[in-house]
Amino acid sequence: MYRSAAAKQSFLEAPNFNGNAEKTVILVKATSNGCLGKTLELFENRGYRILALKQVFPSRDHLEKHFQEQKKHSSFHSLIDWWLSGPIVVIVLQGINIVEQSHSMLKDKWYQRNFDGFCHISISETPAAAVRQNSHWFDADELTD
Repeated sequence: MYRSAAAKQSFLEAPNFNGNAEKTVILVKATSNGCLGKTLELFENRGYRILALKQVFPSRDHLEKHFQEQKKHSSFHSLIDWWLSGPIVVIVLQGINIVEQSHSMLKDKWYQRNFDGFCHISISETPAAAVRQNSHWFDADELTD
């Protein structure tokens, strides 16, 4: 049933990060089946913990606040329009050095999935951005301990 011992541990019990864990927020916009599951599996197989997950139809204002660091880019409005074109899944993950690790893990897959039309993934740029984005999308009672 589980593809790895890490996935089994992630599902059955919270890993002990000894207070050193950080959180990251990932937005996933799937344009074909299987994208979300493969993305989650990638993190679970590494022992990262899913703290929250929900599908949303965000408002323009909500997305503009999420992507506030990119507001100065010329493509900002087209980015927001694209994310508004359908539902997205918002995920909070926890683990040691997860912000940096999530960028490393998804770097190669990002381009393949994006250009093949499978999915588009947005990852918190920094630990500080992750903290802000976490509280932007989720209330404290929506997160698992």
